[in-house]
Amino acid sequence: MRTSMPVIGVALVWVLMASCSSDPGTQPNGNVTGLVPDFSLQDVNFRSPTYEQQVSLSSLEGQIVILFFGDLECTVCTAQFGGVREVAADLENEGLMGLTLMWVNPHIADWQVYQLEANPEFWGTFLSPVLQDVLENETNKVGSLLNCTKGKEVVIIDRVRHLHRKVESGLEGEAEINLETTAGQDSLAGWIREIDA
Repeated sequence: MRTSMPVIGVALVWVLMASCSSDPGTQPNGNVTGLVPDFSLQDVNFRSPTYEQQVSLSSLEGQIVILFFGDLECTVCTAQFGGVREVAADLENEGLMGLTLMWVNPHIADWQVYQLEANPEFWGTFLSPVLQDVLENETNKVGSLLNCTKGKEVVIIDRVRHLHRKVESGLEGEAEINLETTAGQDSLAGWIREIDA
């Protein structure tokens, strides 16, 4: 009986170590926890330096990555994304280095991408990637991976590819946060600042 005690102790230590791992896992609601698996999507923003290239998460390691999931033709999405852009600009003006903001589009239709040309007042100064997140069977690769299927969702990934925060944005009473408001923008900025605190 005494000889089995060390084996149980070793097994318990192994279980505890496994539970503290930085490997990707999922919560009961399907959200990724820990290390975000690498992905690669095509950039469809003709103003971006990576236009028509694959952009991978691993190539952005060392950066704080903010992903915004939304339809390019959705006016609520572009309004919410405008708030994200304001926060990113304010943080960069404060001296925050290494912040990458990307829009993730869940549709492949040409008229979706046409929105980048049709609304130059909004998109004209956005030089970052707009990633096309759709597979041949019309499922969303990254949206499914991060459980971002509703649209208007913001995902913050820290400098070592760990999921820091995921939040649904939208109109008051319909979502967790409204990024058109000062309060919503302040909350988002606070979550991003936590990464380097």
